[in-house]
Amino acid sequence: MLQTPKDNNRAIRGYAIIAKGDKITQLDENTFTVPSQNGNGLYHVAKLDSGWVCTCPDRTYRKIECKHIYPSNFG
Repeated sequence: MLQTPKDNNRAIRGYAIIAKGDKITQLDENTFTVPSQNGNGLYHVAKLDSGWVCTCPDRTYRKIECKHIYPSNFG
């Protein structure tokens, strides 16, 4: 089960990706590529019926809502 962070730090860091001008690429209606916050890679983010998924370690291994889903909402 996906866990939501108890604070807004991930949302703030997600919006920082947009604020610094990194390009979010929409691949189709529900799939995006989002740069890592440090700029060393890209993550694939998708909106499924069950919610958002991302290929980053936070989502993949820790099962928490990651910062990459926030900029995807603005695709």
